[in-house]
Amino acid sequence: MRIRLIELFSTKVEVDFLWKLKKNLELLAFRAGPYAVTSGYTFTNADMIESLQVDATSGAITIYLPDQPNGDRLRRVIKTDASGNAVTLNGNGNLINGAATYALAAQYNSVTVEPTGTGWLIVASYP
Repeated sequence: MRIRLIELFSTKVEVDFLWKLKKNLELLAFRAGPYAVTSGYTFTNADMIESLQVDATSGAITIYLPDQPNGDRLRRVIKTDASGNAVTLNGNGNLINGAATYALAAQYNSVTVEPTGTGWLIVASYP
């Protein structure tokens, strides 16, 4: 692909710009969301999912954060159903504001966390 681009454009700057533009467009395509689940889910540092809508109508659900709390990607979890079933965010061996887990009990409860390198910090929650 790079050879073809060099044939079409005369400068290295144009080739580098087009390559960066292509990579950014690929990232945007992966960030489409939010992502909805009806069963457990484990975030990874490689996935592009930042917002997870969880429907726990059929039973309690546990969502696991990446076991390596690094990078700069915020993770948001929202309980979307009105059932009495809890959605539990699990630090996967790391603490979330000093606790192993964080529970969402009511419809539209949400939490947003960011990695600190050694754990997870809650940066927003509702209510």
